[in-house]
Parts: sequence; structure tokens; C-alpha cells
Amino acid sequence: MSDDLDHLRADPGFKLACGRLPDSGVDLCSQPTMPRWENMPSLREVVRLSTAMVDI
Repeated sequence: MSDDLDHLRADPGFKLACGRLPDSGVDLCSQPTMPRWENMPSLREVVRLSTAMVDI
């Protein structure tokens, strides 16, 4: 599966759909990057974590 996803990073159709140049634009992000964005804390969670750190 990883090989398929790596191939899609440079797919001209996907790059064009994301606003990048099909042939010379930078490749899209890798598959492991996507779960990091999906699991990224919200601003509210970051503020709460910062407050907890200050309290500690």
C-alpha cells in the first residue's frame, strides 16, 4: 500500500487538483503526514495543554 501512496504523491492529476503544477510542482505530502494533520490538536486543546503545563 505504501508504494501506491508514494506513487500518488507525484500524480499529475492530484497535483493539479491541489493547485500545483503537474510536471514541475512540488510533490504532495506523504501518507504519514495526513494522520498527523488529522490528529493535530485544536487551538482550544493547545491552550488547555499550555495552561496545564503552567500549573505544573
